[in-house]
Amino acid sequence: MHTGNYSITRAVAFVMFVFTNHTGIAQPITKANIDKYLSEIVRHYGSDEVKYLFDLREKFSYQQWLLSDKQWSLVLFSLPTIIHELQHRHNDLVKLSGEEHFTYFITTDCEHAVPALGYFQTDALNNFVPRSTADSLLRYNIYVGKQSGIQGYKLNFAINTDRNISYSIHYGIYGLLEEYAAYYRSMQTFMLLYPYVIKQANLTHSKSGINLLCDYKYYVYQEAGAHYEFQLYIAWYLQYARQYKPLHYDSLMNNYALRKVFTLIKYNFEKLVNDALQLLDTVPITSHQLGALASLRYDHTEEDLCRYIVLSGILGSQNISDYVRITVTPTGDSTYKYIGSKGMYKYFKKHYNLTKQTIYDTYGGLQEATLFAYLTDPVAVMYFAKSRLTGEASHILEQFMVETDTDKPCR
Repeated sequence: MHTGNYSITRAVAFVMFVFTNHTGIAQPITKANIDKYLSEIVRHYGSDEVKYLFDLREKFSYQQWLLSDKQWSLVLFSLPTIIHELQHRHNDLVKLSGEEHFTYFITTDCEHAVPALGYFQTDALNNFVPRSTADSLLRYNIYVGKQSGIQGYKLNFAINTDRNISYSIHYGIYGLLEEYAAYYRSMQTFMLLYPYVIKQANLTHSKSGINLLCDYKYYVYQEAGAHYEFQLYIAWYLQYARQYKPLHYDSLMNNYALRKVFTLIKYNFEKLVNDALQLLDTVPITSHQLGALASLRYDHTEEDLCRYIVLSGILGSQNISDYVRITVTPTGDSTYKYIGSKGMYKYFKKHYNLTKQTIYDTYGGLQEATLFAYLTDPVAVMYFAKSRLTGEASHILEQFMVETDTDKPCR
């Protein structure tokens, strides 16, 4: 049913990091051990909803949703993606009394069936949303723009090609809401993992424990960004319908069940995001190393090479001052001069050229690499999306929401 759903978290993770094993687990990573490990995590930390969805793995193999089967830290951070995808498998388009309805799983006691009224394909927004704004949002191309790749990254994914159209595009606002609900569930799962991540970080009392927490913050903030992005997409969809498809707009505004599900997801997602920002505010965040290296000019000057030595981490534990002299000018600018040996100069130059080639092979050029580095900065993307939820976008969402008892979602 959900052919075409795609986890951007999973896509970006593949090209983002080479993680070390931060969890301290000594067991070999096998299919059986992965299932045992994740089952124990869910049993100890999962909510009723997460436990229920995780049990669906008996019907749907989840191995394809692992970020990696090589490192335990990535197995751990795969769990929210697995729950995200299993929620997609649970939700469905069904016929009730001869009419199509979309089902949305909210809690183990509550599932809403929403009449499928007044929708059109989401990629109609391509003629409505400014290109510069769309390119500044991580998920736009896949979930709205009907493209098969992430802006700035050369690799295309098996989506939005031929008949494999993203659910969020094919089914319009109902598909967007389905994706919003799945990201809410993965965010919920991430937040349930917080006590375990803190426990593991405290047990190691080492750099690996700190790195685990920093990686965790990266993924949590990336999911938090989805909260603001999907609100934007739904707001734009409603604005477009009001302006160009008034009959569709009237149907959507008259669909109380649709509006209620949106209200419930937005309310609960907002609480999770606020909790995350408060809990993780002082935690450093893992950064994308190639993003920093994309800021270089690669013009083969001594200064650019020196900046590469400083930014790349190629020296490991060695002192930068043994190879590069950095002078701060009266205007606050910095100048760089190489002071190491000729042999090491050749070594640095070799890796400098290899990095340049990697950037061009992966992204097509420095401009594209810089854009991708921005899109993989979850803080920047999150706050950009949030900054656009003002004015008319905010107002139309307020009109779309309904008064409901969020503690009793099925009443």
